[in-house]
Amino acid sequence: MEEALHLEPEQFDLLVSEVMDELPQEWAPLLDKMAVVVEDEPTEDDLPAGSPLDTPLLGRYRGTAPVQLIGGGLAGPAVSAPPEIALFQGPLERASSNLDDLRRLVRDTLVQQIGRYLGYSEQPPDEDEERADEEEGGI
Repeated sequence: MEEALHLEPEQFDLLVSEVMDELPQEWAPLLDKMAVVVEDEPTEDDLPAGSPLDTPLLGRYRGTAPVQLIGGGLAGPAVSAPPEIALFQGPLERASSNLDDLRRLVRDTLVQQIGRYLGYSEQPPDEDEERADEEEGGI
């Protein structure tokens, strides 16, 4: 049986930093406004509602509502918490067969979660829906 891929936390953090450095430069201002964190495993709260507990989750966008404030009052001006992308090391490693595969999966997960931050849905539009929009002049 093939041994599962496992990196030390520092090695995994370095891999994530390298992958982030390879993302398009135009995304830098966007990434500066959010936190990317690495956690061992997702918590039950991270799973989408109704998902079984054994659902593999590689990453999660954790947006904050604009009304959520930190600090403020007499301590100084209130600031909102930055949006956060959590990458889950355990599931990412278990889904990867080698280091190159892990690097690709980390990149794909980051891009997917950045898309969520920008308001894109999980599923791409259906081709039939796109064609109907074009025929109606919607696109």
